[in-house]
Amino acid sequence: MKKIIISFIIIIIFNNCYANVNYNNTNIEKNTILAISIPLIFIICYILIILEEKIKIKKSTISIFFATIMWIIITYLTKQSENSSLINFKIYEILHKYCELLIFLLITITYINVIKKTDIIDIIRNKIAKNNISYKKIYWTTGFLAFFISPIADNLTTALFASSILISMESKDTKFLNLATINIVIASNAGGVFSPFGDITTLMIWQNNLVNTKSFIYTFLPSFINFIIPAIIMNTHIEKKILIIENKKVQIKNKNYIIIPLLFIITIIMTTTIQIYLKIPAIIGMLLGFSLLEIFEKINNFKNKKKLNIHEEIKLIDWDTLLFFIGIMLCIGALSIIGVLEKISIYIYKDMLENTNIEIKHIIANTLMGILSAIIDNIPITYALIEMNPNMPENQWLILTLAVGTGGSILSIGSAAGIALMGTMNGKYTFMSHLKWSWSILLGYIISILAQILINKYFFM
Repeated sequence: MKKIIISFIIIIIFNNCYANVNYNNTNIEKNTILAISIPLIFIICYILIILEEKIKIKKSTISIFFATIMWIIITYLTKQSENSSLINFKIYEILHKYCELLIFLLITITYINVIKKTDIIDIIRNKIAKNNISYKKIYWTTGFLAFFISPIADNLTTALFASSILISMESKDTKFLNLATINIVIASNAGGVFSPFGDITTLMIWQNNLVNTKSFIYTFLPSFINFIIPAIIMNTHIEKKILIIENKKVQIKNKNYIIIPLLFIITIIMTTTIQIYLKIPAIIGMLLGFSLLEIFEKINNFKNKKKLNIHEEIKLIDWDTLLFFIGIMLCIGALSIIGVLEKISIYIYKDMLENTNIEIKHIIANTLMGILSAIIDNIPITYALIEMNPNMPENQWLILTLAVGTGGSILSIGSAAGIALMGTMNGKYTFMSHLKWSWSILLGYIISILAQILINKYFFM
């Protein structure tokens, strides 16, 4: 863990060495071979990622392999020009952004993993189930848990947490598990939109100062609409079945463990406060929160027989997903440096609706980007849009935040939550089973966008 952090600090230092230099990538953008080969490689990469389960190759392996190939081709074909400094700068810039995301995710997921070790999760499960529980109650409880935990714990971690509660109560009924898992994916993605920490997409938009911390609350109602509409539709197809669940007696072995969730909440508050009032990177707050957890570990292990090992919990993190992100960010960076993203931006945000009112044009473009995020995955879409940097006011970035944060729910491959649960549900939740309900998710998506437009018009200042 320490070696990883030190390595990325070195990357940031190198990145800052390039930061004050301006470069012109005109020669790269005019290279016809790059204009054809790089997008083609990107398409092949994504097709293989979608087919991950069939070809039995991890998505991180695929994304990193093709990302490195893309950058090698770019470097080789432009080595005679004066663009080596630009290429190096771009790579360091991507690694810099990934470093911040990685630290945020490592700390957040570590906190969740440590909380699981305290038996608090089992106590929550017993409170929900008691001695018997209906399918519908499980469905709605896990859905609402996902929606309201996601703003704090990020949608990926929340989806894994909620699905583990789901599986602990019912592990056999494929039809029910599929519907409940889809509901968790939608709820996790929707809940993550109204907080900077709820999703990697909101985190990236927030880190780039495109949406103010306080402004995220304006997406709460549209996010809830996005979740509740498909949830109500799918609820009509859930059996009225009662499960008899044997509750095991669970109690927290060490009462001091109740401090851990409180430390997590304090970490989130500190991070937000530092960013707003001190105007320094919010990552300082997260690192401070992580250090508090380590201090608690030392005090606990000195006084109690029941030991905590935070660094053991870090080993349990889904590194395949985290490494997948760096591969995708490098791929998008390659598309950016050859000018593809700029051309897409100009077409969608300018040329596509040339004679349309600028506000309506932005709304349509942002809505389309959200739908596109279901096909391409909302993380690279958001990164690409930040790279494009379309000239929009904050209220339009709010619509875009809602769109890319929830549009990924339309397909199972459109979000980290969906991708992760396809891997953990052992065939009970698949691309095709999710696709069956995409129409209801799309309906909720469109209505939520309309709600955000009205809120922007009458309430957002």
